[in-house]
Amino acid sequence: MQPQDPQQPTPVPVVTPQPINPAPTAVPATSSLPPSKPAMSLQQIIKRKKIQVILITIGAFLLLILSVGIGLYLTTGKERSLADKFVNDVSNSRISEAYSQFSNELKAVQSQSTFEGQVEGVDLNNTCKLEVNGLETKSTEIYGTVKTVSGRVSCNSGTDEHIASFSYNKEGKLLEYSIGA
Repeated sequence: MQPQDPQQPTPVPVVTPQPINPAPTAVPATSSLPPSKPAMSLQQIIKRKKIQVILITIGAFLLLILSVGIGLYLTTGKERSLADKFVNDVSNSRISEAYSQFSNELKAVQSQSTFEGQVEGVDLNNTCKLEVNGLETKSTEIYGTVKTVSGRVSCNSGTDEHIASFSYNKEGKLLEYSIGA
């Protein structure tokens, strides 16, 4: 390379002017958002809160009723099933199976032959079904927890009805029963 002569001017780079982008033209503002809602008045806010409180209260009340109903069914479901079986066994002349539900305390006061004689005195047949209308749980000093199923035994498509009650101990054995007119 040749040394540069101090007398020669230094070359100046050539800059080519670039066109300047013009400012964007004004476009009318359009928005895809819905127009904003006007602010709610204090009365509207209070009304909305009242409705929310009422709906929450109704929901809580319904939940409570449902919980109690499920709880009752679960705590007495076994006894309801046993009472259905007892009525079914007696109605279909399966006296030994029905008698096997007796607790030792009930067997001590009622023999199987006495039970058979009582069952013959009640007009039951294979159309009879238990319709439960009451469930009760109570605590006693002698037997502890006793669960009672009460209702009606309907026979012959409901033309014959007998009031019925069945009380069971905690082992699911029958302490007392009643099937009558």
